[in-house]
This record gives sequence, C-alpha cells and structure tokens, in this order.
Amino acid sequence: MKKRRAPLAYLAMRVFAFSLIALLSVVDLAWSQGSATPSGQASAAPSAPAAGLPMFRPVLIGQGPSALINRIDEQELVRKGQKDALVMFLCAVKKDGEVEWSATYGGTPDSDFLKQELQKRISPASNPKFIPAVHDHHLVDAIY
Repeated sequence: MKKRRAPLAYLAMRVFAFSLIALLSVVDLAWSQGSATPSGQASAAPSAPAAGLPMFRPVLIGQGPSALINRIDEQELVRKGQKDALVMFLCAVKKDGEVEWSATYGGTPDSDFLKQELQKRISPASNPKFIPAVHDHHLVDAIY
C-alpha cells in the first residue's frame, strides 16, 4: 500500500488553528488578571468599611447570649419530651446581620418540637442576629 501525503493546505489550517487557540488562551489570561475596580486602577487606600474586614467570610451564627444556639430553650424542649434530633435550616442574612427570611427542612424523625422551637427563634419577628458575610472586604447579603 502506498501512503498518501496530506495536502499542504491542511498544514496551514492546523498552524492557524493552533495559533488561534494560543492567542485566545493568552487573551483569556489577561482578562482574568484585570483589575476589579471600576476605573481600572487599583486604589491606594482601602475604603472605610474594608479596614478591619477579611477578604472573605461566610455568615456566622455568632456567640454569646444572643447567638441562635443560646436562644433555644432546651429546658422547654426536654419538658415537651424532645430527645436527640436534627433539623436543618436556611435563612437570608442582610448586611447588618438581620434575618430577612428563614425556612426549616429535613428534620429527623420525632424532631417536631425542635423544629417548632427553631422556627420560633429564627423567624425575623424574633429579631435574630448573625455575623454577616464578607466578600472583597465588604459586608454582603448572603444565604446561610
């Protein structure tokens, strides 16, 4: 059998395709390295709210007497007959740490009393406070 050689035009197309892919990769890298500031120039001094905040931080439940875990009345739950249980929840936390809305889901069997207590303590009407999330040294709204 005789081997056929590829026409010279295929070589030019392959070189063009490789060059195009390389160029697009370099342009994509350049765009990803760009500045996030609107003016395109990095600011010399951080803004006032950015002074003591980390780069990133998720919403935190908090600590102390106002923390969610410390607001749940364990004695009342034991009196009602609540045993070991688990209830998951989610909530929208605003920049100031207030809860905008909340929901519970996925409780273990016999977790009804805990679910009711959690709904009562996490509802916006009971004014729960969280430590808000941080993105790029600024407080942001987030889902917990």
